[in-house]
Amino acid sequence: MGALGAASIAASRSHGSGDGSPADTCHLLAQRLGDRLLQRERPPGHFFDTYANGGTLATGKWDIATFGNNYITPDDELTAVLQSDQVPSPTNLGFNLSGINDPVIDSDLALGRSTADADSRDAIYQSLAQHLADTTSVLPMYMIPQVALVNPALGNYMSHPLDIDTWNAADWFVK
Repeated sequence: MGALGAASIAASRSHGSGDGSPADTCHLLAQRLGDRLLQRERPPGHFFDTYANGGTLATGKWDIATFGNNYITPDDELTAVLQSDQVPSPTNLGFNLSGINDPVIDSDLALGRSTADADSRDAIYQSLAQHLADTTSVLPMYMIPQVALVNPALGNYMSHPLDIDTWNAADWFVK
């Protein structure tokens, strides 16, 4: 049963910057579900609004919601979208819109935030990524590959998969 009480799926979408991927996803769903798919276009302000203001995502008034997020860092964004104490409510402005409540996720995020050693943090977040894949808590639809071509004369350049590649520019030097 869909959120509307019938054997249908309510798909809400929002277009912020002209990215066609949410529309493409809804188009594919429409092909497969036919008239059982109830599509609703929502303005970004309402789609991402708070629980108190009746925001589509925060109140959970959807069966399928697609939106893009291409800047995910474990400490900040993953905590906001996956940690159980970030589920939106009338008194919580959290952004865990799926309502995920998983003690393994909470534990890995807390441990990662409190670990200073880079190798240990990497191992913790790799474990979290494997858990997310195993439990299908999050289903990434598309990831943009990042390719960096760097002159070998540039020393101490390090690509960062989750940030802009000038994150350590202060440490660069010419060999």
